[in-house]
Amino acid sequence: MRLRPSYHPLIYAFVLVVLLGGLVLAQRSSYAPVSLFADRVLAPVERGIDFVRRFAAIQKQNEELRLLATHFAIENFYLKEYGYENQRLRRLLQFREENRFELLPVRVIARTGGRSAESWRVDKGERQQIRPGLAVVTYRGLVGVTDEVYPGSSIVRTLRNQDVRVSAVGQRSRVVGILAWRYPGGFRLLDVPSHADLAAGDRIVSSGLGGVFPPGLPLGHVREVKRTRGQVFLDVAIEPDVDFSLLEELYVVESADFDSLDVLGAHDPVVTGAPVDTAAGGAP
Repeated sequence: MRLRPSYHPLIYAFVLVVLLGGLVLAQRSSYAPVSLFADRVLAPVERGIDFVRRFAAIQKQNEELRLLATHFAIENFYLKEYGYENQRLRRLLQFREENRFELLPVRVIARTGGRSAESWRVDKGERQQIRPGLAVVTYRGLVGVTDEVYPGSSIVRTLRNQDVRVSAVGQRSRVVGILAWRYPGGFRLLDVPSHADLAAGDRIVSSGLGGVFPPGLPLGHVREVKRTRGQVFLDVAIEPDVDFSLLEELYVVESADFDSLDVLGAHDPVVTGAPVDTAAGGAP
């Protein structure tokens, strides 16, 4: 009798494979919802959190860069200011050496008066030996004169005050007149005879007559000369050297050697009108 081959081991192996496959599939199917949830819900949240972190880091970096840029801008501003101040001091030093002045630096702290009577308050006074009647200048030229003086401050009446007049002389022709402010017409050179040799572009400086303002201080240049038939005096418009809207630092002339300053021959005018400094007010 022939024995049939036994298939039981094969059957057992097949069943085992099926069971293992089912177990694997069951495990995969049990984790599939979790993986799907992580992919569709958690992943966007994680990406959002990462974006917020990177955005916060970039924002912080931008703030640091803006702060650094602001710092450099301010530093650059101060460097420019120091440069401008250095230029002003160099010009002042040259101005002082050329004119042999004893100068006291002051700073404008307030502006008073109207367009026809401009005055400024400066930050030094009696304690710094300032007294009324001292000339006030910048390196560009004459600004005004000290008027009221207090222990810690002073009032400076500028040339744009109708009460302040300056004896002036033309550098080229030596024609003498009185520089005065006439609002709204501007600066005028008064009492210049109609036959005087004066032309547009001529430089005008202080003459030193009257003893208040040292001679040779720049005042401006002739902008226009009008000659009217029958008039005794010329109508002379003056463009000032000083820009009165930009002044911050001024210098009070504490002392000046008038004899040594007379390098322009200001005391020897060719034509005279009424050359009297009336810085304290009144007509010449």
